[in-house]
Amino acid sequence: MNPTRRPSIDSTLDLLRRISGRRRIPTATYRVQFHRDFTFRDAQALVDYLNELGLTDIYASPCFKACSGSRHGYDICDPTQFNSELGDEEEFGAFSAICQAAGMGLILDVVPSHMGIRDASNVWWFDLLENGPSSTYASFFDVDFHSAKVDLENKVLLPLLDDQYGRVLESGKLRLVLEEGAFSLHHDDLKLPLAPRSYSHILSRCLDTPSTISRRGRSFRQTGSPSDPGRRKSLSGGWRRFAECLLSFGQRWTPRFETSTALSESRIASTNWTH
Repeated sequence: MNPTRRPSIDSTLDLLRRISGRRRIPTATYRVQFHRDFTFRDAQALVDYLNELGLTDIYASPCFKACSGSRHGYDICDPTQFNSELGDEEEFGAFSAICQAAGMGLILDVVPSHMGIRDASNVWWFDLLENGPSSTYASFFDVDFHSAKVDLENKVLLPLLDDQYGRVLESGKLRLVLEEGAFSLHHDDLKLPLAPRSYSHILSRCLDTPSTISRRGRSFRQTGSPSDPGRRKSLSGGWRRFAECLLSFGQRWTPRFETSTALSESRIASTNWTH
């Protein structure tokens, strides 16, 4: 052995011994399932009892912000903040301090691959759906935007329809909605943002065809022939709605707006950012 390497080896071994001495090895754990009916405050009252039973560590279910009403916590929407249904940071800190005072360890269940995608509070995921590869969070997800299938280029395909596309469309389960200056596609209780590039196609049709766009619970529909007085009145109202859409849209999307066509009509369940 090279004598010059000995000091380096000794220092490495010493570091490993110190790390090993600090490492806690759980010998008897108790899993706590947090949800809105069992919070951080509720868990605090259990610590002394579990300690008396001889348990060494509490194994906590996911504590980060999950979909509303989640009973398991694995459908994470925001890994940067606690789930408010369970309590706040102060309450979690108090729970942790009680565990430490009792000489018990606290194991946190963190599963990075688990995420809830049905809740609009998942800002990362919905920004990805809205902006595709240009999303700030695109690199956070393992999405293949260059699929071997040409039809899926720069798309995220979501298997969410409960029947064939045509039947779902005819049944009225797909609704185009304008809310707070943004268009979204609603399917039952699921809300999906539309790519900004599709806005120009939607707005250009506001005056020419019966509108299925709803705003704040109201549906906009135009009927009658072009020469019909009622139709002309409807068109006048259409211009007002069109201007309202443009104003609302411009306030939010002017920096990103690009003229283009709409989403692929043949794949309403997928989002395309290249059209």
